[in-house]
Amino acid sequence: TTDLQKIYPSEAKSLKERFSRQSELLVVWKAMMNANNQDGLSDLNTEIISVGRKIDDVLVKIRDTEAARTERLLVEERERVRKTVQYSTYILFAVGVLALLFSALFAQVLLKPLDVTAKALKQMNSGETVITFPQNSNDEFGDIAQALRQFRDQSERLRHQAYRDTLTGLGNRTALYNEVSKLTEQSGVFSRSFALITIDLANFRSVNDSLGYRAGDSYLIEAASRLSRFVPDDTEQFRYSSDKFVVLMNLHDDDVNVDRLTQVAQTLVRGMQEPVWNGEKSLEMSVYVGIAQYPEDGATADRLLSAADAALSESKAQGRGTYSFASAALVSGARKRLEVVTEIRHGITLNQFVPYFQPIVDARERKVFGGEALLRWNHPQDGIVLPGRFIAAAEESGLINDLGQACIASSFDIARRWREQHPTWKVAVNLSVRQLKTTALVDTLRKFLQQTEGDVCGVEFELTESALLDRSSDSALALSELKNMGFGLGLDDFGTGYSSMTYVLNLPIDKIKIDRSFVANMQEKKTALGIVKATLVLAQSLGLKVVAEGVETEAQRDLLLDLGCHLQQGFLYSKAIPADQFEQWAINYET
Repeated sequence: TTDLQKIYPSEAKSLKERFSRQSELLVVWKAMMNANNQDGLSDLNTEIISVGRKIDDVLVKIRDTEAARTERLLVEERERVRKTVQYSTYILFAVGVLALLFSALFAQVLLKPLDVTAKALKQMNSGETVITFPQNSNDEFGDIAQALRQFRDQSERLRHQAYRDTLTGLGNRTALYNEVSKLTEQSGVFSRSFALITIDLANFRSVNDSLGYRAGDSYLIEAASRLSRFVPDDTEQFRYSSDKFVVLMNLHDDDVNVDRLTQVAQTLVRGMQEPVWNGEKSLEMSVYVGIAQYPEDGATADRLLSAADAALSESKAQGRGTYSFASAALVSGARKRLEVVTEIRHGITLNQFVPYFQPIVDARERKVFGGEALLRWNHPQDGIVLPGRFIAAAEESGLINDLGQACIASSFDIARRWREQHPTWKVAVNLSVRQLKTTALVDTLRKFLQQTEGDVCGVEFELTESALLDRSSDSALALSELKNMGFGLGLDDFGTGYSSMTYVLNLPIDKIKIDRSFVANMQEKKTALGIVKATLVLAQSLGLKVVAEGVETEAQRDLLLDLGCHLQQGFLYSKAIPADQFEQWAINYET
């Protein structure tokens, strides 16, 4: 049937073909039987019709059965799909819930500690002092927190060492420069006026050289303590160099800044000048003060610090216990001094500094005793430059040791050359306390003696009283080394410093030089003449040689000869001359 074909097309087609073949067979059979038995055909036709109807009934039942089965399968499929969708929804919901729980757990366990760690690192990197660290725990983040704390502590120690002076506890030079740079780089509404007040201890070097490093350190600690007491509370204090301090002071945008700075400077001068006690000994403390203001005296850290140094130099020129404000003229002068320092450093590299020699004569025998090495600068543009033009700049810049080493090396070479022709000549070379405190001096002398097989070649060293009276271990060891090597030691400018009979008796000296001030005044002032006589008597009793400096007239020469001082030095005989002219001068003098 039509419905059967729709539902079971393949089965219906098979049945149809089958019935078609049967029909064909029936037709044949009918034809055959028609001829033989016409009556039997009618019965057969009836039977075939009955069979066909039964087949139709069977097919209908098959159709109904298959339709019911199909409907059941469709219902079952729909139920399976419904359950699949339902179960999938449950699964997706569960996965979503688990994802949310995992995300929350991930954020709590991993992201939050990572965020706290990242913030802590940023805080440490920016230099903040209050840092939020991850909580301590027994996992990896606890280890990270512990490591960060250790890193913070170590960084703080390093920062303190980098930006703090270990002796006084004040900020150091780097901290000052960073702070001034930060203030000068601010602009607009964030900028503000401020001033730099530089303080230099007038006699620190004298204390340090004569009493040693420990006394010098105590002196500096006391100076830093006083500085903190005598400046306003809203200031910052720094130790800029060995004996120089700087105060950074905020200013108001008004017309009374100069008055306020003047008051602070006066308070510093008065407060710092109180004596410092070192045991039972009272030590003088006085200061120089220089002041520079931002932005009037400099718009950058370098220019402002340069202006403050220029003002300090002006204060030094005025004398102890004074203060000075920066000005355009002072800054210009400071820049010139900086140029001189640069030229000095360049000149040392190119061996432009050479010793000249001022003759020391035996006026009684009219013989040359030797010469004192005095440094000169053979400047490529300015010619021969005297020490007055470069010594102060060399001392301020720390190049004085390099100049001293250059003078010693050149003097050694000349002394060795003279030794062959003039074995009795002495070559006097000046030493400073700073040279005694370095190992470079002794190393240079040892190399010299190796070249001369232990012969000092008549070289003697002349030191100021402050150098000889320095009781520090470095200076004492250096003096002992000099004596053991065979070098002579002389006391220069005798009578102008801390001289006393006890010191002269205990010092390892071979010679005393009478200062030129006594020689110049001995004919007019009895005190000067008395000092010259006493020095000669003392030297004679101790077996020391005596040289009178600054002899400029024949009357001075004759008076000294009458007093028994025959070793003399001064312009009466000659100014300092180059080594190659010295020998010819000696020949002319002795003939």
